[in-house]
Amino acid sequence: MKNVYYIILIVILAAVFGRCETSDICLSNQNAAQAGLYSAYSNTDKDTVLTDLYVFGIGSENSLLYDSVSLNKLFLPLSMHSDTSMYLIKVKTLLDTIWFKYRRDLTYVSGDCGMAVEIELDTIWFTDRFIDSVAIIQPFIRYNENAENIKLYID
Repeated sequence: MKNVYYIILIVILAAVFGRCETSDICLSNQNAAQAGLYSAYSNTDKDTVLTDLYVFGIGSENSLLYDSVSLNKLFLPLSMHSDTSMYLIKVKTLLDTIWFKYRRDLTYVSGDCGMAVEIELDTIWFTDRFIDSVAIIQPFIRYNENAENIKLYID
């Protein structure tokens, strides 16, 4: 009879822990602000490519995110430990700084993925060596959503 209890316990534990595999959807880059790069000189939103681009996170994000690349879109991970994040963006010899202020809210995703942080962008400050202006077009950064959140207009 004792063996029956052990077998039942093993089957229950296998069923519970067998479901805990992390799916690919749970591993998305959910905390990144997506920034499209646009020309400040165009009458329409015309995307632009920055060459020889470096992006470095300051503070809790201390890391080199982009190293001498050419892009027309940036993914900037926001801190989950603070309501602000800051980045240095260097293009050739010009250097700008951009700060994000936002609100964080814990939200339920699913049984497999658990909880995730939803972010609402509040304010963006920047220096203006080559960044002309910034527009928040989608303030909410939601789990597993691929949407451009801000437009960076470049001189």
